[in-house]
Amino acid sequence: MSYYDKTNEETLPVQEPKPRTLLDLLYLGFNSRVLALDRETGEIVWEWKSPKGKGSYVAVLVDGDRLMVSVQGYTYCLDLYSGAQI
Repeated sequence: MSYYDKTNEETLPVQEPKPRTLLDLLYLGFNSRVLALDRETGEIVWEWKSPKGKGSYVAVLVDGDRLMVSVQGYTYCLDLYSGAQI
C-alpha cells in the first residue's frame, strides 16, 4: 500500500502497524476502569469500564491470553489486546 506525495512527485510506502504483543502494553486499573497503554508512547490502546461495582480499587491479573479484572467482588475476563469482555 502506498500514498502519493504531491511535494516531491514520488510514491512513498506506508508503514503497516506492527501487531501488538503482551510486552507492548501496560495495564492500569482504577475508578472501576481498566486502561491498556502503549508501553513506548503512553497512548491509550483501549479502555473498559465495569458494568457493575463502583470502586477506586481494581484488581488486574494477566492470565495467559486473558486479563482477569475484579471490581468490588464482580469478576470479569477481558481480551488482552482489544479489551472486549469475554
